[in-house]
Amino acid sequence: GPTVFRGALLSMGHLAGYDFTKTWLKKKRLAREGPVLHVGASIAAAFYAVTLSCPADRVMTEFQSAPNRGVQYAGVLDCAGTIARAEGPMGFLRGWWPLFLRIGPTFASFGAVYEVARKLMGMDYF
Repeated sequence: GPTVFRGALLSMGHLAGYDFTKTWLKKKRLAREGPVLHVGASIAAAFYAVTLSCPADRVMTEFQSAPNRGVQYAGVLDCAGTIARAEGPMGFLRGWWPLFLRIGPTFASFGAVYEVARKLMGMDYF
């Protein structure tokens, strides 16, 4: 359902965003391997993850809370269509900041911790 789809988008944005940003910054010689690169790529990954998953998060939240508000949707697509008609495309990004503020710190620390752990185990950087 919508929860699995949201999780897939979140993970895709996080992991692909981290790898893309880290590779791009190194290729353009804007950053060298190290904590600054890892934290910077992690913050960018949080941005990508939240931006990709926010529409699914919004639909999931709206759909799952509808019965408590006395609203009934024919399905998830009906819920998404209602959001689009009522609020336009930006309606799918409602809640972006709270989601970023919740996920951002965790994702920002992930890259640095992950890379240090790899180095301590004798592995090269990701």
